[in-house]
Amino acid sequence: MQGWGYAGDMKCCLCDSGLKDRDHLFVHCRVSRQVHVSLFGRVLYIPHVQRWTEEVTWAVLKFKAQTELAEVGRVVWQSWVSNIWRERCRRLYAGKALAVNLLLKLIKSEVECFLGSHRVAHFWG
Repeated sequence: MQGWGYAGDMKCCLCDSGLKDRDHLFVHCRVSRQVHVSLFGRVLYIPHVQRWTEEVTWAVLKFKAQTELAEVGRVVWQSWVSNIWRERCRRLYAGKALAVNLLLKLIKSEVECFLGSHRVAHFWG
């Protein structure tokens, strides 16, 4: 963004540190990673990726199977990505912020609505 002449704050609006870029937002941001680990940490190995493209590759490979767990994983991962992006926009443009626990509840609620709560009960533990 600096290359385009953007002179605004370059810090991540979720964790107030790190550069405001895609790799930071989805890979290095402590808020985003806290949500990611809370969603996937109990049931899946979480790789130590360094770039967004590695995260996408991990998700594609991890959730490509046609199993119930893979389907839940795909929906959870998609909800994580979209809600982290929405939270970024909420903080940047509305000046409001959700706490991590509320963000997790929102994601879990979305997943349960999409898949049905009975299908994901064993996933949440």
